[in-house]
Amino acid sequence: MFDIQKLKGPILHNLGAKDLVKRILDEEKSYLTKKGAVGVFTGARTSRSPDDKFIVRDEITEGKVNWGIYNHPIDAVDFDKILKDVVAQMADMRLYMTDFYAGMDENNSIKARVITPKASQALYCEHMFKNVRHRDFNEFEPEYTILASPDIKLDPKKYNIHSEAFIGLNLTKKIFIVVGTGYSCEIKKALFSTFNFWEPQKGVLSMHCSCNSLPKGKDSALFFGLSGTGKTTLSNSKGRNVVGDDQNCWNDVGVSNIENGCYAKILGINKKDEPDIYNAIRDGAMIENVPLKNGKPDFNDSSITENTRAVYPMWNLKHVELSGVAEHPKNIFFLTADSSGVFPPIAKLTTEQAKFYFVNGFTSKMGGTENKIAKPEFTFSACFGAPFMPLKPKEYADLLGTRIEKYGCNVWLVNTGWTGGCYGKGGTRMKLKETRKLVSTAIKTGFKKAGFEQEKAFGLEIPKICSGVCPQVLNPINAWIDTKAFAKMVKEVKTAFDENCKKLGIKNINK
Repeated sequence: MFDIQKLKGPILHNLGAKDLVKRILDEEKSYLTKKGAVGVFTGARTSRSPDDKFIVRDEITEGKVNWGIYNHPIDAVDFDKILKDVVAQMADMRLYMTDFYAGMDENNSIKARVITPKASQALYCEHMFKNVRHRDFNEFEPEYTILASPDIKLDPKKYNIHSEAFIGLNLTKKIFIVVGTGYSCEIKKALFSTFNFWEPQKGVLSMHCSCNSLPKGKDSALFFGLSGTGKTTLSNSKGRNVVGDDQNCWNDVGVSNIENGCYAKILGINKKDEPDIYNAIRDGAMIENVPLKNGKPDFNDSSITENTRAVYPMWNLKHVELSGVAEHPKNIFFLTADSSGVFPPIAKLTTEQAKFYFVNGFTSKMGGTENKIAKPEFTFSACFGAPFMPLKPKEYADLLGTRIEKYGCNVWLVNTGWTGGCYGKGGTRMKLKETRKLVSTAIKTGFKKAGFEQEKAFGLEIPKICSGVCPQVLNPINAWIDTKAFAKMVKEVKTAFDENCKKLGIKNINK
């Protein structure tokens, strides 16, 4: 447990959103919208920095963590040197301290505390998690402490790290460090990595997904996918309530939200297409890196980053399950923003196919969601969240497969990316209204009346027809004018799958 007595400066403890917004306006480059949202700017880093995440390698993590490009090891001694340096630099700062629970189900919940000199980072945590209102430090005993300071820049040569930014997780001491970056999402992803380390070892599947349901958590559905693939958008659908926006647990009782807020990508957002999210950007909500135009936030302006974001509490949404819990899902959707344009807009998967596509996590990195990513490029992200998965992908996939079989879930692969061609070469992005219709039909009827046929490229079962959706796009090859170019792209994607399967040590069923 972190010794708070090491911090000598004034500490503002558990301020509410109203007070934090005032302090942001006084202390940071910011603005206030007419609807009451505060706009902030995160600095040079406007997205995640996965190359800068380290986990302390010790007796607890040595044989369990899947060490590699997303889980860089650091010695406990070196971590402690960085911790000492960070504490020394923060010792005399005026700090904000926010206490909260991560996890809406007490059976899958941890107590955490964030300490930061930035009111905007405190507001982020205020919105994202279940608040604790104790004013006395001693009334709340956090299991995890996160020290976050964007302005602290470390010497990479001195500490043998990759840059001046450092996201360090000591899972044994339960102390995390997030410095050199003002992108507050690093805080919640550090906590999510914690869930992904401990929960599967208890038989609980922690998931990078959104969840919605009918009222009272009935008929729930899960939406897996990386940022920009549509998790937030598709979970906000007419007639259904949002249970969790981005991170959830699935135990023997049902699904529970890890967060108590939403962190939505908002580039190009408008009231017509996404009214629930658009209207949620109000009353203390915070928007990141959105420039002003004529005194108003310009949601179409990507001059700072394509990864413009809004963070707001769940209750800012009109249709929400505030308990954050739901029954076992009946439908599971894997969202892939396929920039190659060869996957169907929806396909029903067998359990074997579900495990295969889950463990591969084929999608496209969307512009701005990671540092240095400027345009969509197809990639693989195990379990649709490799940067946050400390264990081997197979462990998560096996847990998922067991639950699919046990609870009889329907699993769907949904392409929210390109159709009629690949990105930049004749393809166009799938229409949101058509994707919504496909997902809605899958939930309501499972396409039982429409029937299925097998497309030839990947052997996937696709619906023959769907009211409100152009029949031409249901089978990808029919949407391409140049069938030879389609075949060439399919071959390229299959080769990429083959290479990724070799890295994972699994059988490629896409040959």
